[in-house]
Amino acid sequence: MTDLELRLLANALKLRRFTSDRLAAESGVNVHSARSWLRRNPHIVNQQQPTGIGEAGRGRPRAVWQLRPEMDLELRAQLERAYPLGAPVPSFSLETAGYLRDLKVIEEYIESWRAAAKRNLADDADMSRAAAQSRIAATWLSFADLDASGHSVDQSTIKRLIVFETELGIAAAPALYKLPLVAKWTAERLNRMIGAGASPSFAARVLSARASAQSLPWQARLLLASFAAPVWADEGLVEMSGLSADEARRCILVADAVPVARRLEIFARALEDPAALAVKWTPDQRQAALLGLADRQYAKPLRDVQRWLWELPFLKACWAEEHALAVWYGIGESQLNSVRVVRELRNSARNGIDITRRWPNLKIGRLRGLAIDWCERLFNQPDRPEHLDTSNLQFAAAYLRGRGFVDVEAAA
Repeated sequence: MTDLELRLLANALKLRRFTSDRLAAESGVNVHSARSWLRRNPHIVNQQQPTGIGEAGRGRPRAVWQLRPEMDLELRAQLERAYPLGAPVPSFSLETAGYLRDLKVIEEYIESWRAAAKRNLADDADMSRAAAQSRIAATWLSFADLDASGHSVDQSTIKRLIVFETELGIAAAPALYKLPLVAKWTAERLNRMIGAGASPSFAARVLSARASAQSLPWQARLLLASFAAPVWADEGLVEMSGLSADEARRCILVADAVPVARRLEIFARALEDPAALAVKWTPDQRQAALLGLADRQYAKPLRDVQRWLWELPFLKACWAEEHALAVWYGIGESQLNSVRVVRELRNSARNGIDITRRWPNLKIGRLRGLAIDWCERLFNQPDRPEHLDTSNLQFAAAYLRGRGFVDVEAAA
């Protein structure tokens, strides 16, 4: 008996009554493998009459399986012989669960498609391509189910599937150049993938991985739009009409899926020479993307991002005063305790806020307004010490609480 079969058997004993999807999720195996095992073992399980458990589309209930009571002792003995003294069932892996076999099947279809195309056998090529495309779609659904069951699909496996997509010319990047339109496309694509059963984080990982197989300009537009989307979520942009604020804010997950060093490299290049990346963005859009990057620091603080924001004012080719709002907001109160930062950034931040408020047709939304309010509260603290001793946590906490900031002790 294989490891995969033993894992299915162990979870059938644990669950007693289950759908094939539930058994597959608990066992960490491909749902097709679970269904095949159930069909091959009628002496172990029997299929009950459909009930209302688990709707399977169009109101048709899913089949429910039950372990045969008379097989209980025998099956436990089998498991004990295979894994004596309560030894654990082998841990999950994509290979033993049968998922990598799907990739091999897709590769075989693609090889058939290449061969038929080379010999000018159009009908054979079309059939092989359609078969490969269908299997790719099914494999994405299997990977989404696997991710939802708590078993992570490594990025290298995701990229293998994307290589197949790229060769077949499917899942290509759209011809969109305005960042708000890219943000809307991203939110809508995430919605479709989530509606098909993917978790938000898995859908974002797939979109990010697909972008990495495309041109650098598309990677840049997707990344910058994903950072800016939470800022634009409630600013009334016509290009993003039809999206809820939550749908727009979810785009930040796509930016999260990009390696940190790559995020900062693309950001710096887009600020310094946007034409080289075919990025067309206005000053308020640059500020929105920077604010998205800065705001993410409060949910997922990263030292590399904080250092990059700290150094940005000294990169003259990338700098504009309207960026100071995002920089001061992003590097945080704990870093605003040096004479240099206060002296260098205070005036720029004031000017950046004035510039922001003068932009025509800009409706300042929640996040941009939060950043402005945060900075202005610092401006209005004449008794603020130039060197706040952050090594003394009790003093620092009391200082920040007294001025309406978050309780750093509770946050820690």
